[in-house]
Amino acid sequence: MNKEIYGLHNHIATLKNKKAFLDEALKQNANVLSITDHRILASYYDLFNSLDKDDIDKYKKLKFIIGMELTGMFPFTTIDGNKSNIAMDILAYNLNIEDYQNFYRFILNNYQNLAYLDSREYQQEELDFVKNVAKNLGYKADYDNIKLTDEVPFAGYAISYGLTDQKYVDYNISQGLLEELKTNPRGFRNREMKNPDSQFFVDYSKFYPVMEKIISAIHENKALAFFPHTAAYFAKAGDDEKIKKAWDNSYKLTDDFLRENPSINGLEIRHPAYLNNQEFYDFLENTAKVNDLFVSGGTDYHKSGEKITLDYNDKYIDNNVLTNVNQWAIMYSLDDIIDLSKEIGKVEKRILTK
Repeated sequence: MNKEIYGLHNHIATLKNKKAFLDEALKQNANVLSITDHRILASYYDLFNSLDKDDIDKYKKLKFIIGMELTGMFPFTTIDGNKSNIAMDILAYNLNIEDYQNFYRFILNNYQNLAYLDSREYQQEELDFVKNVAKNLGYKADYDNIKLTDEVPFAGYAISYGLTDQKYVDYNISQGLLEELKTNPRGFRNREMKNPDSQFFVDYSKFYPVMEKIISAIHENKALAFFPHTAAYFAKAGDDEKIKKAWDNSYKLTDDFLRENPSINGLEIRHPAYLNNQEFYDFLENTAKVNDLFVSGGTDYHKSGEKITLDYNDKYIDNNVLTNVNQWAIMYSLDDIIDLSKEIGKVEKRILTK
């Protein structure tokens, strides 16, 4: 049997050319893909309804899992006793399109404040805050020119690009800036702004529902809830003591979350946030086994040119490490997913126009 190569946990909503995602998947020898944009399935019908006969022939070997990523609040106490509500992500796989109408209504009813979160007004407040913190920490940057633009509309991206400017990045890393930001600027929001041990921490409680509510909605849809990138919320930067504490909190967060949410179905055991830490890989694999969880893995693809099927160490995310994907995943052929995407589009359009 041919080895299956997985391209799970991918975000393509902001891609102008969504076919580029499928082209890169073919280039990386993917067999199974999932698009897991935040709170929407729009990319499914945007992409698959745009395919012509030549495209269908070109991509016919690919199979697809219907997925989505959602954010919810989880109360967490760090190893230092710092109690905070962290805005964490959860993945929904195998979404049931026959009952998608109720699930989509849940999203619309529980994420009403996100329009303000994404607004230029609020993002400017966040940018002013993170710039002030960065200055107080002694980071160097051209602060007057760190601004929100149409291309960079979010504070986390803007400050990350400013601090990793070629003129300043080496100095800032020597002062404790997360080195990962050089290649993953979007990591600033998770690693710093959602990190209760960081001076950049922002409490997002007013924008997101509690995690238990989201997991219940996923299960009501008869979909599966997976806990992704469990090490993403603590920056592995600074001296050895700070890095060790960040990893210790990642271990604790994983254990605490699974204990408080025993109905979780799966765990993402491969992700760039794990920084090729073999001990953490082993911990996740053992945790999944002990808790009888399915496993998944993804590279968190966001833009053209990024990896889809290779992990942080340039190894394939395949059935050598994800041994039970075929046991939990509902995989659709290209023809099937084209038909389903039309139904998805009808549901979202019908609800939004009411």
